[in-house]
Amino acid sequence: MPRGLVLLREALDNGVRLIATSAAEQERRFAVHPLASRLEVVRLNEICANDTRRVLEQLRPAIAAHHRVEIDAEVEYAAVERSLSMDGSLPGKAVKLLDAAAARATLTGAAKLTLLDVYVTASRMLGERA
Repeated sequence: MPRGLVLLREALDNGVRLIATSAAEQERRFAVHPLASRLEVVRLNEICANDTRRVLEQLRPAIAAHHRVEIDAEVEYAAVERSLSMDGSLPGKAVKLLDAAAARATLTGAAKLTLLDVYVTASRMLGERA
């Protein structure tokens, strides 16, 4: 057993309480016998596109201020829709797409994020996956 898992097991045996997150594909790393019996796994389902839109609606002002670009609701909606075909879970992949598109707009010197920025960024992100 790797040293890190031994330390984690010992800490849990000594009464330490931990809350952690992990990607679903990494969960099997914690399924080793001495550690598995000490963990309680809580799985969270991916949120829907409508809830993701609400998340982006809340984050839009912060992303816009960070990148110093204007982001309107139409672009926000497109980021959610375009992210549905991307790897990962909502809302993370939609936030990542909107942030990357805003960064692209900033680098091109634009004052406003456009649909083109979102679609080009999404295509580039999908191309990196292949």
